Amino acid sequence: MRYLKALLLVVAALSLLALTACGGGGGKSGGNDGAASPSGGDSPLLPDVGVTGPDPDPDPDADPDSDSDSDPDSDSDPDPDDSGSGAAPGSDPVLSGPFIDVAYPGALHTYAVGINDVGQVVGSFTDPSGANRGFVKDGERYAPIEYPGAKATHAEGINDAGQVVGYYMDASGRYHGFLLDGGSYARLDCDGSDATYALDVNDAGVVAGYCWDVATGRYRGFVKDGGYAYVEYPGAKHTYVTGLDDAGRLVGYYQDADDWYYGFVKDASGFSRIHYGDAANTRIFEINDSGQMVGWYMTAAGDIRSFLKDGDDYTLVEYSEDGVTYIYGLDDLGAVVGYFEGNDGLRLGFVAEW
Repeated sequence: MRYLKALLLVVAALSLLALTACGGGGGKSGGNDGAASPSGGDSPLLPDVGVTGPDPDPDPDADPDSDSDSDPDSDSDPDPDDSGSGAAPGSDPVLSGPFIDVAYPGALHTYAVGINDVGQVVGSFTDPSGANRGFVKDGERYAPIEYPGAKATHAEGINDAGQVVGYYMDASGRYHGFLLDGGSYARLDCDGSDATYALDVNDAGVVAGYCWDVATGRYRGFVKDGGYAYVEYPGAKHTYVTGLDDAGRLVGYYQDADDWYYGFVKDASGFSRIHYGDAANTRIFEINDSGQMVGWYMTAAGDIRSFLKDGDDYTLVEYSEDGVTYIYGLDDLGAVVGYFEGNDGLRLGFVAEW
């Protein structure tokens, strides 16, 4: 098991490095802004990708099948509130359309990552100069979102009132969150942080995301409802809150001490871990008011597969076999939103109904 785990970690790290190289300035919406995250990676969405985990063979004389290794599914797992896993890889149903393309006019790439119950979509696009800007799509109309004076802007979430959250890169290369409400921007910065990413806002105007804590050298989640409250998965190296519903349930993912990534949901009773099958990397990005979630996992071969989770049932989402599908948002009415990266490297946003 030790050798299998080491192999999975190496494959995951190499695959995440490839993802970072092709874009990903942070949050969900991707796009390389040309600045490094505090942890040294290009993208806080794909943190610490150079870390491949423990020494692949710290004790060459040890039994490779010994139960003393940190198998994530072993009985010694410190996460008793595990929500369980998906079916055996390849056995879940696949949603393959219909898909409605989201393409910002004239853009090189379009990343659709958030949707509200009115059908408005937010995300980011890369213009011909290589700059990244946010957008909101309302019907067939696209409007850019640019934080004043920012070098790059990413829109990440939108509620039914049309409030938009996201993050931007300032002239010095640092990231700050923002809330856009009725044409007015409010900057969001966690206490003691030099990088804040606001990723979702519910209908009550509560904002969620994550930030880099300078004092501890870790990412931690946050919820802003007036003041800031911080969220850390017990024992995690890093915690990333990526979505919340109107009841205040939080979703996201965390990195454990052995550099495995797991999704989670947090409600009034505490945390529950989410992992797909025996995947080495599972991430949850959004939850709706019915408790349905979207995310993606990484196979042992390093392939990304996106899914919709409804109770214990998983539905895989695939725009096309000729590339990678990323799902990052969903509404309460049966729509998911994300983007597709083709084998040619181009990225195209989409909305699909299940």
